[in-house]
Amino acid sequence: MVHVFIVNTGVSKPGFAQELRNILSEIPDLEYYVFSTYAPGHEAELAQTVVKTFDKEQIRIYSVGGNGTIRNIVNAVGLNERVEYAWLPTHASRFLQAIVDDAKPFADVKALVAGTAHPIDLIRANDMYLLNTFSIGIDSDLFQIANRTQSLGFLNRAIPYFLGLVHSLIFSPCDSFEVTLDDNRFYGKTTEIFFGNGCILGDGLHFSPDTCVTDGSAFYRILSEVYGKKRFDVVRALKTNNQAKLNRESFYGQTVNMQVERTDHKPFLVNADGDLIEDTKFHVTLLHKKLHFVFPEGVTYE
Repeated sequence: MVHVFIVNTGVSKPGFAQELRNILSEIPDLEYYVFSTYAPGHEAELAQTVVKTFDKEQIRIYSVGGNGTIRNIVNAVGLNERVEYAWLPTHASRFLQAIVDDAKPFADVKALVAGTAHPIDLIRANDMYLLNTFSIGIDSDLFQIANRTQSLGFLNRAIPYFLGLVHSLIFSPCDSFEVTLDDNRFYGKTTEIFFGNGCILGDGLHFSPDTCVTDGSAFYRILSEVYGKKRFDVVRALKTNNQAKLNRESFYGQTVNMQVERTDHKPFLVNADGDLIEDTKFHVTLLHKKLHFVFPEGVTYE
């Protein structure tokens, strides 16, 4: 097997690629390659090149970065039987924290190399693959404002995020949606719509009580139309994992499929694993055990 590490230099500390090579050189009989990105999104191009170059071999691609890095690599390569996906996170990952008891071994290079790939569920939203969540509402508005504010040159990403949060809590409208699920249907105004393979979104929003990435179903939660203090209370419930409070304010359950569109049929933004995408309608499906995902040596996930 060929081990390929793609280092997202935009979210990795300087010199990390060389540190990685030093660690990998200590592992006997390991065929490995380390590539570094030079621009946003370059990881997708590198991954495609790797798969074409090693067109007859089993490949393990290590995404060295955040949620966006592995999302872009999975979407660039797709569900290829020759490819295993490993994730070496450069900062804390809500998805990894949700699916295993201890996510620290994912940052252990040798444990990850010695790990084993297991099939897990993932989300497909129209033509895009997602590991963690698909969501609409105040959080997609939050990211839109945060991205605009970040472009002003803030070095600390917490400042744009905070400004986006304040703006979305006060000003985000509750748009009207038609949502079709496996066995249910929702029609009306909503503060937020969640569809999750994981159970935690963004900066610690617990929209689901728990998660299992091999059970073949997703958790959905459609929060009712709320404003003012009640909206702050709902966000506080998401942050503090107050599921009882959330249940009183929402329509929720398990599903495999979801179709969502605005009742006025206008295009709308969604938060797709931290990436903002726009369309007039989304078909969202949970794909059962389709992603070959590497768990570090000694880590259990079920």
